[in-house]
Amino acid sequence: MSYYLGWVCRTCKRAINSERRSINVKARLRCKICNKTQAFNESIHSGVSDNPLVITEWVKQWNSKKSH
Repeated sequence: MSYYLGWVCRTCKRAINSERRSINVKARLRCKICNKTQAFNESIHSGVSDNPLVITEWVKQWNSKKSH
């Protein structure tokens, strides 16, 4: 079973959805937009869900905000 997660890149300030098989607080996340990495525990992130549509909705809501 896959678990889905949304997170915000500190560099480009965009929310991204990613799929991770096991969530580890020491894991590093790579932004698909700017290609920078950051630690999972240093990022703003959504809750973990097994439903990718929930995470996609969180990403859309974050990216539609005018000020982050």
